This record gives sequence, C-alpha cells and structure tokens, in this order.
Amino acid sequence: AGEDGMSISSLCNTDRKGGALIIMLQQFRRALDVMVVRGMANHKLSRGLHYVRATADEAKFTAEANHSNNRWKAGQ
Repeated sequence: AGEDGMSISSLCNTDRKGGALIIMLQQFRRALDVMVVRGMANHKLSRGLHYVRATADEAKFTAEANHSNNRWKAGQ
C-alpha cells in the first residue's frame, strides 16, 4: 500500500512547475479562502438582520438610535 499510495499522492505529483509543494499550497489556500468567505458571509448576514423590525417606523427609530449624528465638519 505504501508504494501504490505514494504514486497517486500529490506529494509525488511534479506535473506542474514548482512541484508538489506549490500544488499543496494552492489546495490549502483554496480551502482556507472558502472558510473565510463562508465566515464573512455568515457574519454579514447576522449583522444585517439587526435592523429588521415589524414596521418601517420601528426600523427607522432603531437605526437612528444606533447611529450618531455627531460628525466632524471641516467648516466648524
């Protein structure tokens, strides 16, 4: 099983320039990117529902209560 397993392993695959390490790094980066994108999508979806309310007035009041109008203005 050792020799047969190594013959199909990506560690022995040298078809691509740079050899097996480049292939393994690309696979790792792709898997990591998928995890990050999923996490960010879940985070954004959970944050966006914060202002969902039963009525438009209730949603407007909640949005105004959580945002400050105290902003710095250049002319003052």
